[in-house]
Amino acid sequence: MPPKERWPVLLRLGWAIVVPLLANCAGHVGISFGEVKISRVLTCSEVGPSGEPVGITSTFPATTKRVHLFMQLEGPVSAPLEIRWFRENNLVAVQQARIPPGVSHTWLGGEGGEAIPAGQYRVEIVMGEVRMANAAFEIQPEGQ
Repeated sequence: MPPKERWPVLLRLGWAIVVPLLANCAGHVGISFGEVKISRVLTCSEVGPSGEPVGITSTFPATTKRVHLFMQLEGPVSAPLEIRWFRENNLVAVQQARIPPGVSHTWLGGEGGEAIPAGQYRVEIVMGEVRMANAAFEIQPEGQ
């Protein structure tokens, strides 16, 4: 971490269980682990009033205050997952939760409502030590 760069605390993550919406959404395909499978992962700028992803993209403007991650978990039971957020290949946030089958979302945001710092981001969804799925996105620098 550069010494003069201020890093907002990116641990303000929230989970919401939403209705199954991802059947027709573009996203990254995951892998299966036993009977648990993550079939779709995508990033978007907002969540609509019915819980649907709005503004599906992997490139966000410099003013972005929150990036939402949607995933489709398939399997007969809930699964203990770890969500790992990286900026420029440096781990910036981790969230652990037991996720039920269906569509779920979480988000990454800047501290105090500030914009998320510019850079290349990656989010990994891990079960045990197995990476089940991942997605990459970019927060553009100011002026782009």
